Amino acid sequence: MFSADYYDGIHPQAQRVSVDMDGQTLVLTNQDQTQRFAVKDCEIQTQFGKGQNKRIVDLPDGSRLESVDPDLAICLASVATQRSRALHFLENHKLSIALALLGVVFASHVFLTQGIPLLAEGVALTLPASVEQRMGKEALATLDDPTFGYFMPSTLPQAKTAAVRNALAQMCARTKTCPSYRLHFRASPKIGPNAFALPGGDIVMTDELVKLSERNAELVSVLAHELGHVKQHHTLRQALQGTIAGLLVLAVTGDMSSVAAGLPVFMMQMHYTRDMENEADTYALQQLKAACISPKYFASLLSRLEKTLKDEHIPEWLASHPDTQKRIQPFLVPYSACEHI
Repeated sequence: MFSADYYDGIHPQAQRVSVDMDGQTLVLTNQDQTQRFAVKDCEIQTQFGKGQNKRIVDLPDGSRLESVDPDLAICLASVATQRSRALHFLENHKLSIALALLGVVFASHVFLTQGIPLLAEGVALTLPASVEQRMGKEALATLDDPTFGYFMPSTLPQAKTAAVRNALAQMCARTKTCPSYRLHFRASPKIGPNAFALPGGDIVMTDELVKLSERNAELVSVLAHELGHVKQHHTLRQALQGTIAGLLVLAVTGDMSSVAAGLPVFMMQMHYTRDMENEADTYALQQLKAACISPKYFASLLSRLEKTLKDEHIPEWLASHPDTQKRIQPFLVPYSACEHI
């Protein structure tokens, strides 16, 4: 027999009762009445930690018992379910706790590196094309806003931009596998020589990159890479991955503003970006060969671009793009182009 606080589920005040076991029945007795409950219908909450913690028994009518009486543990031990005994065992052994922690870390890693990319890819493929195109249009409008100073109108001769557009169109006509795209030229001293894809098929090439090139074939090779991003919906997928990862970190830490919370998302996004760059490189290499354009033009422009960078060397694990020398190796394999642009 043991004593416990009885909450009837209606009144906030507890009633002091005596509890006894009669076979597989809990018998509750106070000054006014006696109540009986089959043990099989009661939910005995798992005890956490060692020592004389408060034990709670949920009764089938919505009421509950709470007690720290040591005799309660003895009574409950005889009727405890296999599940409750197993949970109590696992909760009180350091090895099981350590294994559970490792399991959580491993599962989190798998979800971050495998689950989120698959989820983002699935969402990106199911979104209507109009949604992605609208995102690209709005992104380009933001970059064009003079307030931010990223883009200014292109100063390239119209004949030059027309020649690049025509060269790219010729490549796509030969391969017949290019996704829908819209090519834009912008001057950008702030960004420098660059080309990048926005959601929905908008591709931006800066005047600085055009001036750095020596021939149109080099520019087309870089645009083939950007078409790989468009075809694989990389920009949209990256945005979705960042959003999902941010929500996950926020749910776990409760503070997205802290460096500790933001760093995992940043590192994960860098990894995903490198993977996407590799996919786009593979697509570009296939496109160039199919269009009879020597892949060496891609390697030559990337090598020249790398020499123009004034920033200090950034370790590859912190870089958004793979190491340039590693990237250009497949493009340097001897190839006899059947035609040049």
